[in-house]
Amino acid sequence: MDPSGTYSPPSAEAAKRAGHQGGTPAGPHQGSPGSALNGAALQHNAFLLTYCRTALAAVSGCTAGILGLTGLLGFAFYMLASGYLSCLLLAKAGRARWRYFPSAWALASSGVMGELITYITFWTFLYGMVHVY
Repeated sequence: MDPSGTYSPPSAEAAKRAGHQGGTPAGPHQGSPGSALNGAALQHNAFLLTYCRTALAAVSGCTAGILGLTGLLGFAFYMLASGYLSCLLLAKAGRARWRYFPSAWALASSGVMGELITYITFWTFLYGMVHVY
């Protein structure tokens, strides 16, 4: 991280000085399951995961509101959309998902319930704008 608090990946020269060659891990055991993970990289990945989940909650909430979904059907729509995003993220990470996240469960379920408030906010706002007013 730089002093402003944003993540900036290391330059190619810094990676070469540290012993990295072309993006491959430096040691014989780094990058294998059970090895130590880079904290800054995990934090950055968690930030991106939260960003994806927030965007999904907003878009699916707008969609549910416009479609006029109510009650449990609206919550089921969120769970379906969130499950679909989890499947896409797991497919994108591939077999090497342990390099990017501590566990597959963390990748699939992190932030699902936390973004429910965002979903409900957009869902009720758009439902009210389209179907009530």
